Amino acid sequence: MEASLLALLLAAGAPALGAPAAAEPDCTAVAPSPMLKKSAYRGYRFERGPENTATEKAALGDAALTIETAGCYDGLEHSFTFAVRSPRESFDDLDHWLQFAARQLAALKLAGENGRGDVQELTAFLSGAAKKVAVGRSPSEVRLEACRDGSRPGDDGCAFATGGGDRFAVRKTATGVEVYVSAYSAL
Repeated sequence: MEASLLALLLAAGAPALGAPAAAEPDCTAVAPSPMLKKSAYRGYRFERGPENTATEKAALGDAALTIETAGCYDGLEHSFTFAVRSPRESFDDLDHWLQFAARQLAALKLAGENGRGDVQELTAFLSGAAKKVAVGRSPSEVRLEACRDGSRPGDDGCAFATGGGDRFAVRKTATGVEVYVSAYSAL
């Protein structure tokens, strides 16, 4: 009985077990593709996820990088997380971590145009505009966010009408520091 149910599902267009999920047919964003040059990084991996997402991982000199891409109906986001084990600097040394993230992004070896605009925008954000943005603080995190139209982000980030925004956060973890930077936009 299970075999006939599987045959019926496959005949109806359902993906086979273990097959990657297809993007929704009315998704307005292109399916994620790798941002980094595979041959330039140790431990490089690219994996597509459900609902038009992807995760890319690579080892950098002093950090482990994770890039997450998500987007479909009304927006697109590229986020970059740099995990640094046992840093000498405190997690709340904001100037250091802003410069660190800007240097790391500027040094990325990209495979093509995918994400290049976000990398350039985030590097500019980290180099200047981020210092002008209100800071959210807790005992283990410092956060900054700016909307593209210059307005102040709400509790849920930048509204659709602002065109999206840029985020920066540095977090204390059990093993070190995690630096998070993302660019998100409305389609």
